[in-house]
Amino acid sequence: MARIASILSVAAGIMLLGAALMFPWFVLPVAVDNDGSLVTLDAPVTGLAKAGLAGALLSLLTIAWLAFCRGGWAGACGAVLPPAAVLGVLLLWYPQWVVVGDAGISGEAAWLQQQHDSLTWLGGDVYRAHGERISAGGMALNAQDPPLRLGAFRPPMVSPGSLGLAELPDLVWWLGYNPAFAQFAGRGWFAALGGTAALALGVFGLLRGGAERLRSRLLKRTAATTAVSVVLVGIAALWPVFRAATALREARDHVLGGEFAAGERAMDRAVAALPPLAFDTGVIWQHGFLDAMRGEGSTPEAMLYSAWRLEREGYGNRSALMLERLLRDRAGLPRPLSRELSRSLLRIAIDDLNAGRTGVAMRRLELLCNLEPSCIQGRLHLQLAALQAGRVETNRRCQREIAVLYGAFQRKEKRGVLAASWWMLAQGEMENGSVARAAEARRESKGL
Repeated sequence: MARIASILSVAAGIMLLGAALMFPWFVLPVAVDNDGSLVTLDAPVTGLAKAGLAGALLSLLTIAWLAFCRGGWAGACGAVLPPAAVLGVLLLWYPQWVVVGDAGISGEAAWLQQQHDSLTWLGGDVYRAHGERISAGGMALNAQDPPLRLGAFRPPMVSPGSLGLAELPDLVWWLGYNPAFAQFAGRGWFAALGGTAALALGVFGLLRGGAERLRSRLLKRTAATTAVSVVLVGIAALWPVFRAATALREARDHVLGGEFAAGERAMDRAVAALPPLAFDTGVIWQHGFLDAMRGEGSTPEAMLYSAWRLEREGYGNRSALMLERLLRDRAGLPRPLSRELSRSLLRIAIDDLNAGRTGVAMRRLELLCNLEPSCIQGRLHLQLAALQAGRVETNRRCQREIAVLYGAFQRKEKRGVLAASWWMLAQGEMENGSVARAAEARRESKGL
């Protein structure tokens, strides 16, 4: 019976590894198609990972067959188990290739995750709404300002010698296991991990009965192989982190010494080592500050920095005018800058909405939703503005798009956002005189 269970485990592992080649490993929502379906994007590195997995699976099967022909089950198990353990370690490295190695997809995932957090944390739009609903019609939520800073992780400033217990939370994020990856990790990656584990357990379980000494030797060899793999992957994973940390410390020292050009070059080296630093708001601020200090105040980074300063000092109108100038040239901006521009536009639209300038807020939010097809927070605030303005068609469209976009999110807190969206639609339908639609939307809001 035990041997049958082990054989079934091996078969299940092979099937899961095969399924991993068919399913996406990362599911990032990017837009709602014209037919109402969700458009998603997998990480570019997934293609390389799947090719490597296919080659590894074929190699394992070939090695197992040749070893079985020469030495039976014992030979096959001894040949397969150590490579399977190495495969598991390499699969655990995949998140860093997505989050740290690809600034494009990491930036989009980080912003979507931040929008979700802004809406669902205890001081965010949905939860604050329960104690702050106003007006006879009843607002389903109140617009809260999103965070100023966006980043995939905290920029590293540590050296290998100073890495301690306090840095462990940051270390987990530097290895790619941040909330954004956990939010959008796909079934393919989990199938690959599960398949590797099932294959290894099944192979080890086949060595039973009189093979105890062989099992002990194989276990020691597999443990040693795994340890070496972990050390090598750990060095490769942490090397860019320490390179970036060294460059950031150099940039800090140069700036404190008044050497602004040298400081900017050091920051560029940090971004080259850790590409996601390119979309970190703090790094963009520093680039803008250094450009301004060097007399290059017309660069996009310097203009964004100036707009942020004006916004924080209470000069919202002047900040909005500067951002509108940048919006005219948005198509030529790098994606990290255009994303920051969109985030600033969202904050200004929220200020307009909270100040009672509903029409102005709606125009800015419509523009934002056109520029950012996956901006959930912008759509939820646009739905709120549409409710206040009596625009039921816009209300319906926003609810549909929010529901579709949230289909790719895995966290259960999304139910609060979806319920709030349905609740606003119910109010809008009631004010429009569509009692049946209002009742249906109310049922949907309570059924989540």
